Amino acid sequence: MTTNMKNIVNIVFLAHLLWCTSAFAGAPSVSQVEVTDVTPGSFAVAWVASEPSLGALIVLEPDCATPVTGLSLTKESNDATGIIKVTVAGLAADTGYCYQTSTTSRSTSETTLSPPEPATITTAGAVLRTMATETVNTPFANDLLRAPAVYLRSETDAADGMLSVLYLDGGRNPLSLMLKDDENSRYFNLNNLFDATTGSSKNLVGGERVMISERHGISGCVVDRFRQVPADNDLTRARDFVAGSRPQDIDFNGTVNILDVLRVAGSMGTVKGGPCFNDEHDIMGHDRVDRSDLDNVISNFDPGPW
Repeated sequence: MTTNMKNIVNIVFLAHLLWCTSAFAGAPSVSQVEVTDVTPGSFAVAWVASEPSLGALIVLEPDCATPVTGLSLTKESNDATGIIKVTVAGLAADTGYCYQTSTTSRSTSETTLSPPEPATITTAGAVLRTMATETVNTPFANDLLRAPAVYLRSETDAADGMLSVLYLDGGRNPLSLMLKDDENSRYFNLNNLFDATTGSSKNLVGGERVMISERHGISGCVVDRFRQVPADNDLTRARDFVAGSRPQDIDFNGTVNILDVLRVAGSMGTVKGGPCFNDEHDIMGHDRVDRSDLDNVISNFDPGPW
């Protein structure tokens, strides 16, 4: 290759490199912005950044222009998954606020605000059922329940930085956990479940069905698991959710129907060790989700109407 030709190749290569750098430089993209853990004095917002970023939460008065002062904000994040969660405390009960996430790229220092205009949130109202904890009355529902074990692609992976979100009553006012190595941090406090319509705390007696959504962040993988709340025994101690005994009833609603088929069909092609694998859709227990799992659910259909 001649010297001129080499120079041309180098120029083309550098131009391509500069184009790639400029194409991916700039403000991070933001997705999956969701409010969780709404109580009379606090709420949290979780979201996913497309690259390693610094996250912050802007909290404003109902005019969506005046910053709220005197708040306590706690941030949890993981660059590997892109998940950021900020919890704000020190709010007034049954009060409207505006919020907006701020995500700043570590590499370019450019910032994305999401949503583009501040959104509104109203804190919960009243705690209806309480118990005395030393000198303080605290909500009392069905206590601390451990999040199901998350899917890890290998034994050396860590669950750190994944987000586990619990939905009750159609997904309104969910709870969330930023998972960590500390086993003691993997418990949902069901005392923090409040009714989005009435603003009051929920009294869970047992048997309530929940969906626990395991989010892996940038990969886009979401693994949904369904459980029931155990019977209320009026004791304050950590326990586990109740798992279903019928594997074909994926969504744990007491019936095997088309909804279960759709969930398994959506996982077809996933394998253990790969992304987005849900072992609860692996009905046959052969480390993959394929037609045999789907056929097994179909063959166990319950007679309608559902």
